[in-house]
Amino acid sequence: MPKSWYERIVGSSPVPASAARREILVIDDHADARKMVALILERLGWTAQGAASGEEALTVLAGCHATVGMALVDVILPDTDGMSLARRLRGLYPQLAIVVMSGQLNDESRWIVSEEGFRFLPKPFSLPQLRDVIAEMLGDEGSGTPS
Repeated sequence: MPKSWYERIVGSSPVPASAARREILVIDDHADARKMVALILERLGWTAQGAASGEEALTVLAGCHATVGMALVDVILPDTDGMSLARRLRGLYPQLAIVVMSGQLNDESRWIVSEEGFRFLPKPFSLPQLRDVIAEMLGDEGSGTPS
C-alpha cells in the first residue's frame, strides 16, 4: 500500500484514534476562535482542551499527553510562533498529530509547513475541512455528524 504524505515526510504512520486518545488540544490565543473550534470538535464526538499560549499548551500536555491525539496550533501566539511550538511538541511527543493553522500564510509558508511534516489547515475553515483533517491525521472522524 502506498504511504500517505504524512508517512513519507515524518517517517511513521499517524496514530490511529483510540479511546485513550480522544482529546484534541486547540492552541489559539483568540478565545472566541478557540471556543468555537472546541465546540465543533465536541459536536464531532471529540473532547477538546484549549490553550492560549505555547507555555499553556506545554503545561496542559504535560498533564494529559496520554489522552491527547492531536494538537491544532495557531501560527501566531503571544509567547512563541506556532512553528517553533509545533517543532517542540513533535520533539516531546512524537506520536502527537500536529496541525498548523493560520489565515495569514502565503503559498511559500504553507509549503514550509508541509515540508516540515505538519499538516496545514487554513483559517477560517469549515466543519467538513476540520473533520477531514482529523480523519486524515488520526484515522477517525469522531462519532459521526454534528448534533
